[in-house]
Amino acid sequence: MRTICVVQSRLSSKRFPSKALADLNGHPMIWHVVERAKDIAGVEVVLAVPVADATVFRATVSEVEIYADRGDETDVLGRFVAVARAHDAEEIVRVTGDCPVLNPAVANQVLTLFWDSQPCHFASNDTLVSGWPDGFDVAVIDRAALETAAAQATDPQDREHLECWFKRPENGMRCVTLMNPEPWTGPKKLSVDTVEDLEGVKAWLAR
Repeated sequence: MRTICVVQSRLSSKRFPSKALADLNGHPMIWHVVERAKDIAGVEVVLAVPVADATVFRATVSEVEIYADRGDETDVLGRFVAVARAHDAEEIVRVTGDCPVLNPAVANQVLTLFWDSQPCHFASNDTLVSGWPDGFDVAVIDRAALETAAAQATDPQDREHLECWFKRPENGMRCVTLMNPEPWTGPKKLSVDTVEDLEGVKAWLAR
């Protein structure tokens, strides 16, 4: 069974343009995400970006495959289906490019939960409810379920945010969540949406 880890990124962030290229301890932020994703067990890492951004990303993280998509850059669902088809993947680990302190150990736990919960369509450590900090976010999606979502989802929010469609009860998907068994004592937000967020991550790494 082939499992790929798709890191999604783009340069057109409204709050922090080109944040994926922002310096974090001597490397572009996206470099940190990719390097941490490589430590997720048994996955091939693919960086999925809009075609207009592909040249810049290839120069930044040349050691991983870049999948450049010509579709609407807000259609994340469509992009993930295209990558899954291109790689004939049966399971897709989803990581976002604004999580430079992604925790591979937690990602491995989400993968294990997905496998142990079969049949399962969507597993995650939903940081809104799980007790993990925003920035450790990871999801594992069944390929067949992803294809169903791509065929049925029409709401723009469902196309841009994968978890929305899967978690609607009427869609009949089995979703499981990895809960943090211990209280998290660090910062609640370790994802990067603004320059201030990036400075917060730098400060946390320095500690």
